[in-house]
Amino acid sequence: MDVYESQGRRFEMVMASDVIRDGVGLELTELSAGQDPGPVLEVFWHDDGSGFDFLSHRSGNLPFDVVERFVAEARRSLPPSECDFRGSRHVRKRTGRSFEPVPTTPAH
Repeated sequence: MDVYESQGRRFEMVMASDVIRDGVGLELTELSAGQDPGPVLEVFWHDDGSGFDFLSHRSGNLPFDVVERFVAEARRSLPPSECDFRGSRHVRKRTGRSFEPVPTTPAH
């Protein structure tokens, strides 16, 4: 997913598979220098069907249009289907506190 700007701040959304929590999440990361770069929001879908978790990784000012865009993308892409992951350079699996690329297979 692309980097985008709002109110002079830069953000990126990344879809991630988490093998530890057994599910898939969408993370919003702030990339802006001087704004404490790092994770901002996360929505996580549990593969066991128990639903979603919504997490805020920090308190403070966040442009509302960024939240709206994040929620719209989560609604569109979660829960995922298997085809959502094939060939996506943004798919990562969580191993501990870091993400590693997930091998992709060509669609049949």
